[in-house]
Amino acid sequence: MKVAYLYSIFNDGKLNQLYQDYPPAFTEYLMQFENIFTTNYDSNIESAIGKEIFHIHGQFDKKSEVYIADSFRNQLPNSPIRDTIVDEKFYYLL
Repeated sequence: MKVAYLYSIFNDGKLNQLYQDYPPAFTEYLMQFENIFTTNYDSNIESAIGKEIFHIHGQFDKKSEVYIADSFRNQLPNSPIRDTIVDEKFYYLL
């Protein structure tokens, strides 16, 4: 079920276009903060204000270190990627 939910939320990348509908007042409000932390996986805030946002749980557009074969985490004996098939077209579903 997790994969189905993530796939439908991502909506072929259309999720990351919602910032185009942000009211200007909301964008101005966001601009006043030096750092913004979010639990959202999308990149709408970044696109709206042009600043780096800190994603606490991860992002749709960046693969987690757990799923990068060459990451330090996957060089350890209990490599989490060992039993995982990563499809590069749909890695955001992991």
